[in-house]
Amino acid sequence: MLMFGLSIGPVAIDTVPAGGGVVAPVSVLAAVNANGWSARHADPVALAAATDLGQVTVLRAGFDASGTARQFEESLQLTKRLRQPFPTQATLTPDQVVLSDFIYAGETVTGATNGSTLAAPVPVCLWMTPDLGWTTDAGAVTLRLAVAHAHARNGRPVAAVRFIVSDGVNTPVEQTVSAMSTTTYAKTGLSAPHFAASLNLAGLNAGPVTVDAIIYPWVGQAYRLSLDAPAYPSFTTTTIRLLNKPAAYGVAYAYVNAVGGGTPTISTNPTTAAANPYSTVAAASTALVAFNTATFGRANMSGGVIRLTPAVHVLTNWSSRSSGDFGVVIEAADPAAKASTILTDAGVATNNVTPSRTWFRNLVMRRSANGSFIFLDNNGGTAQQCVLENITFDANGTSVYNAWIYRLGRLILIECDGGNVGQTSSQGVVTHGVTLLGTNAAPGSQWVNHTLCCRMAGASPQPTAACFIGWNFLSNNSTASPAVSGGGALDFRGFAFVGNVVEGRAGGPTALVTLFADGVTGSALNAVMMDNTVLGERLNFLYSDVSGATALKQGVFRNNVVQQYNCKTDVFAGNGATGNWPVAFQVGFANNAMLRGANDSSQTPGTGQWIGEVRARGTVVGSNASPINAAFVNPQYFQGTATPGEGDYTPGPATALPFLTASDTTQPFDLLGRAVPANGSAVAGAVQMV
Repeated sequence: MLMFGLSIGPVAIDTVPAGGGVVAPVSVLAAVNANGWSARHADPVALAAATDLGQVTVLRAGFDASGTARQFEESLQLTKRLRQPFPTQATLTPDQVVLSDFIYAGETVTGATNGSTLAAPVPVCLWMTPDLGWTTDAGAVTLRLAVAHAHARNGRPVAAVRFIVSDGVNTPVEQTVSAMSTTTYAKTGLSAPHFAASLNLAGLNAGPVTVDAIIYPWVGQAYRLSLDAPAYPSFTTTTIRLLNKPAAYGVAYAYVNAVGGGTPTISTNPTTAAANPYSTVAAASTALVAFNTATFGRANMSGGVIRLTPAVHVLTNWSSRSSGDFGVVIEAADPAAKASTILTDAGVATNNVTPSRTWFRNLVMRRSANGSFIFLDNNGGTAQQCVLENITFDANGTSVYNAWIYRLGRLILIECDGGNVGQTSSQGVVTHGVTLLGTNAAPGSQWVNHTLCCRMAGASPQPTAACFIGWNFLSNNSTASPAVSGGGALDFRGFAFVGNVVEGRAGGPTALVTLFADGVTGSALNAVMMDNTVLGERLNFLYSDVSGATALKQGVFRNNVVQQYNCKTDVFAGNGATGNWPVAFQVGFANNAMLRGANDSSQTPGTGQWIGEVRARGTVVGSNASPINAAFVNPQYFQGTATPGEGDYTPGPATALPFLTASDTTQPFDLLGRAVPANGSAVAGAVQMV
């Protein structure tokens, strides 16, 4: 048995009386319950007299930085005696206690029987290298994978990641990575930490290659995308496909200048194509299919690049052109002229106007004067994908329409900015390096309406696929719609909301972020919320607030700064529903700041309190009368009056936010690319001190 001695200490504790109080003996459990978060005490008499319930030692399995399996001991706190459900919530159980963190099936608990049937959570991942991308013509590629995990520690979400690339014929190219990288996006100034591997695929064939990954968590089992994730393609992160050595595959170019002229030409030479432009995207795409058919023997746009010159280009219905295996790129001919390279809708009612696999980059997407129609839509499923990279969204003074970017299948937003986009009703939404603001003067302009979650259009209730929203600045001035909303049933593959600033600028009755709350009755497993700053309105998290809502909800909530935190459970519902009790008792929580407590004015944890029934380790809680002072450099969130937004949420020297030990940090870089200190001076939230 290997003992590495790594312990991050208890994940949640109740307030201990001054002087320590009466302490129950260590290792006084008889058995861990099947749910993995509560246990039966061995001595009910001693339990009734104890004010500090002690700790328990667990032998856990996981991995080290080389991807080698290991075991280590970890101490968990016994945080509270478990009460009875509603309507006898005032009565404590005689021998049941709550654990500070989950214990999983197969783990060894010192002095007790482990009856847990709970499986260790799997990692939640996001490919920052989008599916259907290209290597260089020499086969060079940098693969980037962001990861979130319930047991993140030591400045990394997991211990290591192994990247594997194969063409199905030659020996795969592999690399194991433990040190993390970050990418800072020039347009937004936002940074996204991730695992990266720079590989040479020269020994693999030209054409499609498969990218696989094995994620090695600090705690739990290895997770291989090709074996443990859904089959490709999927809204949940799985393997991806890349086009290796695109020149050998065949790349054709078409230019569009909005007026045409001469004899338009498709060519494998971009200079030749630039001299003979088309007048519209639709015309260029038709010619591209014909060229690929005659030249490469594929009757589709796969491997095609359509370049737009500086002008206003009207996008009419072009969905009848097949995208093929790798789709089509639509980009500015001159990225430096992005501001004057504008793609706009046709201003007429159309659906299904977009081919199934598209990659738009370095453009302004502008609504027409008639802002009530869909712009991009392909009624997408798992085989459909749209990447929007370095796009500025321009509502052009129109009022909010909540579906002008709609049903695009797997939607990937990279380094986008602007506002008033409306609802992206696409499953599998992933974002990074994005700042989205309601920048228009018109009332209600916003990035709104269940925008940044994986929700399937048309389904009721709308199920949520595994979704990863990481390292974004989201600013909302709606009084009626949340900036982020997640709902429906969430399975073990989980949900991650990591490293984001969410800024509410107008106030109002609606939560700013609501995740599996507010009447959502489906299960929500493996929800990971870490290192976020959510200000200007409340956060609603993993509710059981509906009569008859008994589905299991559990997750982790660490290192977050929120204005107000709310979790409603059985006492509110009035029906004894205890499915979200792991959340109500803050199992797996630590180091959070609730600046103004909860909306029921609770500040002290207790039975049925929305702030929770246990105050997790390192957590600070304020109130409306006495809020926690975060000492932000330039806060622009709603504090009684509307604000212009785009604040600076760097904590100042006087901050009262929780400070993090090295083992409590979950990423090596913050939203602005600053290093997260490992000397105890790191703070909770998305942005570190300078």
